[in-house]
Amino acid sequence: MCITGKISKVGLFVQRKMISEERLAELRRILKEDYGKDLPPAEGADIGHRLVGFFGLLADFAIQDGAVASGEGKKRDGDSNLRK
Repeated sequence: MCITGKISKVGLFVQRKMISEERLAELRRILKEDYGKDLPPAEGADIGHRLVGFFGLLADFAIQDGAVASGEGKKRDGDSNLRK
């Protein structure tokens, strides 16, 4: 997804192929175990692809803001282990 929120037809195709069936099945399992939602494969895939698009957009913003290039995203003492 580009920074403006528009997706080209080629971009949509690439985005839809980025998540393996194994990962989509894992997402559906997590949604069922943690939230009690037993979703059909197509709906689980839609959620997974939207998540990938959302995090892609966040990455675009970070790059645009220079956070990635400047090292702002690197781990510092006291930071969570989730950030590197």
